[in-house]
Amino acid sequence: MRPKLSLWILKDALTEFLPSIQCKNKKAEITEVRLFRPGIFCQDHIVYLASSKEMISGGDDRIALIHRSDVLFLDTTDLPAILNRVQDVFSRYESWYDNCTQAISKGCSLSALLDYAAEILPAPIIIVNAAQILVAHTKDLSSVIAPEDQGSVATYSSLPEEKLIRFNQVHNETYYQSGLIVIPPGFFPTKSYCYHILANEDRLGTIILKAPNGDHTPGTLHLFELFSALVHDWVRTNEEYAADFRITSNFAYTLDGKPGALSALQRQLSLFDWAADCKKQIFVISAPGSQVNFDLPIRRKLAKENLGIFSMSYQNQLVMLCNLDMLDYRDFTRTLCSVMEDNFCCGASSISFKELDQLVNFYQQALTAVEHSPQTVGTLYRCQDAAMRMITNIVDKAISTALIHPALSAIKAHDLAHKTDYCRTLHCFLKNERRHQQTAEELFIHRNTLFLRLEKIQELWPIDLNDPEERFYLLFSFYQIHYSEEINTIT
Repeated sequence: MRPKLSLWILKDALTEFLPSIQCKNKKAEITEVRLFRPGIFCQDHIVYLASSKEMISGGDDRIALIHRSDVLFLDTTDLPAILNRVQDVFSRYESWYDNCTQAISKGCSLSALLDYAAEILPAPIIIVNAAQILVAHTKDLSSVIAPEDQGSVATYSSLPEEKLIRFNQVHNETYYQSGLIVIPPGFFPTKSYCYHILANEDRLGTIILKAPNGDHTPGTLHLFELFSALVHDWVRTNEEYAADFRITSNFAYTLDGKPGALSALQRQLSLFDWAADCKKQIFVISAPGSQVNFDLPIRRKLAKENLGIFSMSYQNQLVMLCNLDMLDYRDFTRTLCSVMEDNFCCGASSISFKELDQLVNFYQQALTAVEHSPQTVGTLYRCQDAAMRMITNIVDKAISTALIHPALSAIKAHDLAHKTDYCRTLHCFLKNERRHQQTAEELFIHRNTLFLRLEKIQELWPIDLNDPEERFYLLFSFYQIHYSEEINTIT
């Protein structure tokens, strides 16, 4: 496969001929050069060479290269010399490109690939993973990093935390862009350019080209684009190694119990403004059956680390670590349920927590909840519900005699006979821990109506709502009825 060049690259290679250019095309798409002949059909991947008067109106004897409607004029009339020179340029870059692709196919390191970049790109390059950790660089790294930042790079392989936090706040909108991105001076000593390494819309890292001497020519930026495509090829070829690039790699390694992963994850979260004591929650999303890549639409809709959500595919499920202080919880869970329904998935949540060192325990909570749920599509289960469901199941299997509070059967029968709503009222009151206002709002009744119903319930049946043990027994009985009916339905 031939590399695609541009008139801008050719302009940089022919500087001794004092080139002047009229070019609007921003793409590199030229793969060969041919002499121009009147009447030929011009192809988009070919640059044509002749005296300018043969190709354009008002031209002269000077040699010109034409691609589409763009023209590169050269201050010479020596056509054979220019043809040989341009062919040499194509041969040089084709040979360089072949060397790179062969090195990738033979399993070269990323650092070795960067050595090839130094042959065509005059400025230093650094590559960071999605967690903004330095993973490879050209040999002249000292010219890239400001003196005051070199201590942090030596210790953490990244820029200082406060600088990265500021960078993320300013540039988070660019993290999933596929084109060339300009980084103004401030985060690095000079202006820089970068391409993100993307796979399945997941950002794996960033390739950064420094501009230490003011700026780069369009031709140099086209060569940078060409090299960035080779880095993408390297990542696809080295999937196992590239797994470390993912922003969630430390998240996965923490769940795996890898030493040092938790502290790396804590620092990584702080770079995206996660306070150490923020309220967190784990969500595990599962697809019944053997769906492939079911997580991609969900991640596309919900998962962006700068919005307080870290998501990853882990052991055939989608796992999300969420910062609840950054989210509108109702809106988030409503959107999550909608997306799960659209993609035939269900999920479960842990209880909320603040201590990141308990991450594995809370992940196990959510995992157990989703594994022991009815797995109704579009439903988000809570680990609290899963615990009650499992307790009820154990009681049902171990004891033949029902342990349900005897008053509940009588209340249910009364509701059926007299069209009352005492059973639901009692359950809602106990579930809301006897908070009258919250119970009345949930039942859509007036507080006075609630007081009258509770008074009537205690008048008709021997229930003492001031006794904590009886309240627990009643509430557990409601859970037992609910989950027994659910289990029987599933069975």
